Amino acid sequence: MAVGHRLRGEEALLRPVGVVRGHRRLLLVSPAATDPACRGSAHSCPRCGRSYQAPRRNRAITSRKLAQRVLYPARRPPRRRFQRRTLGAQALAVDQTLRCRECGVDFIWTEGEQQFFSSKGLTNPPSRCPSCRAARKAAGMGGGGYGGGGGGRSGGPRQMYEVTCAGCGGIARVPFQPRGDKPVYCSDCFRTSAR
Repeated sequence: MAVGHRLRGEEALLRPVGVVRGHRRLLLVSPAATDPACRGSAHSCPRCGRSYQAPRRNRAITSRKLAQRVLYPARRPPRRRFQRRTLGAQALAVDQTLRCRECGVDFIWTEGEQQFFSSKGLTNPPSRCPSCRAARKAAGMGGGGYGGGGGGRSGGPRQMYEVTCAGCGGIARVPFQPRGDKPVYCSDCFRTSAR
């Protein structure tokens, strides 16, 4: 059924030909147009009987742009490699001296720290020296733009109130101001009453 063009005396097709395959119209590229060694692989369409050249690896080309690229490779513009923009290879190659925005002291941003920053996807250099960063982290204010730290409390010791325990009559220290309408227990009485 698949009789080649040479048996019919036809010339090899050098342009893409529309072929109906699986109820879809696909553009098949002639390998004779791209590779002279493939000139002998001609086929006939089982539905309409038109002959066409089988593409290399039987690749269907569905767009005109791709067909142009296969047929006319000399007209193709040179490929540009996508380069990811980071801090730059020159900026990452050596240690940098930066100024802390809190204390104003100059500090060195080492090459190893720069590589660590780039591996984590961070593009901006640090704005605080290591000692200010450590102090900020210890105070609970640092932390990646999510409010930095737990709860809504500000720093400092928590205020405690002394009241009389409703269970044993002893002194209980609680972190809230008692209203007087509910009983307040010390920690021992609270544990036993919760059971």
